[in-house]
Amino acid sequence: MADRVLTSLQRRTTNMGANVIGRAVETPLDLARRNPAMIDGDYNHIGMFPDQQLAGRYLPGWQYRTPIERLWMCGPSCHPGGGVTGGGRAAVQPVMQALGIDFAATIRHQRFPV
Repeated sequence: MADRVLTSLQRRTTNMGANVIGRAVETPLDLARRNPAMIDGDYNHIGMFPDQQLAGRYLPGWQYRTPIERLWMCGPSCHPGGGVTGGGRAAVQPVMQALGIDFAATIRHQRFPV
């Protein structure tokens, strides 16, 4: 499968031929062994079912705060889910607010509006 993916990329790009000097291939079993949270090699930690998307990740109503005091969750298991760039920012804002830290003041030298 890895060879098929590389061959497909080589047909669609101009720099994926001799420029590739190595590669690493991980199977779902490799992922699960390396990180127990990746059950059955699922890099999103849990199934990507409609009821487990957006506000339903990880458990409905939890978002990042859990019922356990000072225990917050973020990452692929939580909103907005795996494969979303910038999910860390979405998680850190409510944590900082709960700790009384001014998010906007902390990132004053940012490029994008808060």
